[in-house]
Parts: sequence; structure tokens; C-alpha cells
Amino acid sequence: MDFFEQFEKLRFNVPRLALMNFQGERSPYGNFTFRCIDCYYSIGSDFLKNSHYNYWCYHNKDCIDCSYCRDCETCFECLDCINCLDSSYLQDCEDCQNCSYCFDCQSLKDCFACIGLWRKQYHIYNKPYTKEKYFETVEKLKKKSPEELRKLFREVKKIRPHIFMHQNHNE
Repeated sequence: MDFFEQFEKLRFNVPRLALMNFQGERSPYGNFTFRCIDCYYSIGSDFLKNSHYNYWCYHNKDCIDCSYCRDCETCFECLDCINCLDSSYLQDCEDCQNCSYCFDCQSLKDCFACIGLWRKQYHIYNKPYTKEKYFETVEKLKKKSPEELRKLFREVKKIRPHIFMHQNHNE
């Protein structure tokens, strides 16, 4: 391998300093960011704090691997979420707390692998559980690998009906 091939390989494998990082603190690898503090490799995001690998996120704190999320805290692998807390693997969710693998849900607390639920607590696969039984079942489920859980959830998502698009304030 000649010098230029080695240099190109190195160039693509090493993070680059930001091109546009405005008023950020200790966030050298963000790009198109504004007022991000202690962030690493976030793109197109504003007002993040201690968040890493985010894409087009706003006002988040302690979030990792999220995209298009706003006002979330302590979230992991969330997509298109608003005001979620202590949650992981959510998509199109709003006001959810301590939830995992949920899709198109609003105002949930302590739910696992739910689709299209609103204002519920202690549900797994859209079925209600007692508080004790919920935590016991979730502990068993979390012993499975994340890949296995994602695959299982994708299968459930295929058979559960859900809306085809999200729209707000339209006539």
C-alpha cells in the first residue's frame, strides 16, 4: 500500500475537529452544533449536555446515540422522541419515562416493548402487569441480548397496527 492509500485510510478512521461548533465547551468533535457542553461527535445539535453520538437533537442531557430527539434526558438509541426520561430504544414517543423498546407511545411510565399506548404504566407487549410482576418479567427479558430483543420487537411491530404518519397542526 502506497503513502496516499495509507493516508486516506487514516483520514477516514480518525475523527476530525469540528467545522462549525459555536459557543461549545469541551466538545471538539461536534459539527453544526451550538452551545453543547461535554459532548462528543454530535451533529446538527443544539444545547446538549454530556451527550454523545447524537444527530439533530435539541436540549438533551446525558443522551447517547439519539437522533431527532428534543428535551430528553438519560436516553439511549432513541429516534424522534420528545421529553423522554431514562429510556432506551424508543421511536416516535413523547413524555415516556423508564421505558424500553416502545414505538409510537405517549405518557408511559415503566413500559417495555409497547406499541401505540397512551397514558399507561407497567405494560409489557401492551399487556398490563402488576408492579411486582412487571419488574420481575422485565429483569428476565433484559437477560436476553439487545439484538435478540430488537429482533423480537421488530416482529411484534409488524403485526401490531400503527399509524402511517405523524402530523400536527394540519387541516
